[in-house]
Amino acid sequence: MKKLCLLIFTLVLSTTALYSQDNFDYSKFNGISIGGGATVTSDISGGFFDFGFNFYSKNTTTGNFSIRNYIEVMGGGFASGTGGYGILGFRERIIFAGITPITDKFGIRTYGGIDFGISFYSGDNGIDKKTDLFEEPFMLEPRGFGGIEFLFTEQKGRVSGSIFVEGGGGGRIFVSGNKDSTIGIAGGSAFINVGGRIYF
Repeated sequence: MKKLCLLIFTLVLSTTALYSQDNFDYSKFNGISIGGGATVTSDISGGFFDFGFNFYSKNTTTGNFSIRNYIEVMGGGFASGTGGYGILGFRERIIFAGITPITDKFGIRTYGGIDFGISFYSGDNGIDKKTDLFEEPFMLEPRGFGGIEFLFTEQKGRVSGSIFVEGGGGGRIFVSGNKDSTIGIAGGSAFINVGGRIYF
C-alpha cells in the first residue's frame, strides 16, 4: 500500500512538472465558493456545508498562493454510551493554500489550516439524558488539518468546481456550567472530510 501511495505521489509531481501551464485561470478560485460533503470521525458521522471567500492571493513563478476563510455548518450524529446524540455544529476555518496548474483546465490545490468549532447536541445516551439542543454542556473543538483539492475550470464565464479530501485532528472539550455534569474535558479527535465546491 505504501509503495502504491508513493507511486501515485511521484506521478502527480512528474505530471505537474511536465505539463504546467501559465494560463490556468486563478481568478476562478479567488472569489466566493460554496461547498459541502461528508465528515467522519471515530464517533461522529454527518454532512457539512461551507461558504468561503478569499483573504489574500498572489501569483508566483510556480503557481498561486492564497489564504481563504471558510464558515462551515455541520449536522450529524454522535454515538456515545448506550445511545446517541444529534449534533449541530458551526466552525470557522482559515486555509493556507498553493495552487499548481497542470493544464489550462485543471489544477491541484494543496493546503493546510486551522479551525475552531462549537457544537450543540441533544439526545439520550442513558447517562445525562441531555434532550435540549442548546442546553449545556456543549462541545468546543480546536483543530489542525491538511488536504488536497482537484480544481476544474471551464470556459470563460462558467462556474469552476472542485473535489477535495482532507484530514486532521485536534482537541475536544465539553463545556458545562453544571459542576455535577458527568461530561467534562475529553481527549482528541481525528477526522476525514470528502466533498466538492463550486467557485464564482
